[in-house]
Amino acid sequence: MRGGERKRQRSLYCSAAERATIRGKAAAAEKTVSRYLLDLSLADDPDRHVVALTAAEQAELRDGVREVRALARALRRELPGGSGLSLLAAVSVLARARIG
Repeated sequence: MRGGERKRQRSLYCSAAERATIRGKAAAAEKTVSRYLLDLSLADDPDRHVVALTAAEQAELRDGVREVRALARALRRELPGGSGLSLLAAVSVLARARIG
């Protein structure tokens, strides 16, 4: 017992395969199963750690994805013959044309 705290055993219901996975991950982290699970659950506590994007961050991310999608569409339109190349291939074609 630390600092007069009383500890109480809790049960966790899981399959044998899940139990083996948990034990393996705890061992790899050099922790007891209890410490491993406690650390995981405390690290995922939204009151202690932000686990989701704010509305403003979501909007910024969405807008960025839309910009990238618009760029990809523009690249496809500008490629010779509308070849339907991947974005990486399109950038390579444009880079070669610029160099040459």
